Amino acid sequence: MATISLRPNALKRVQALSGIDDDHLFARAVGVSPSTLHRAKAGQGDSVRLIAGIARTFGYSIGEIAVAVDEPNSAVADAA
Repeated sequence: MATISLRPNALKRVQALSGIDDDHLFARAVGVSPSTLHRAKAGQGDSVRLIAGIARTFGYSIGEIAVAVDEPNSAVADAA
């Protein structure tokens, strides 16, 4: 199974280039809650909504800021 994840340093780079230093304002600009942004910055998972919001708001393609990552499917791994 695959998931989508922000590229390393993409969030930091996009926020710096946007000129929006305040996390609450940046989260609002991309359409997510401040807690969603905080979790992404802490490496606790990237929201598809965050990735899409960054792409839409700042004109990036998904491929410029995110990458598909393979994750082992525990149900399949347990059956093997």
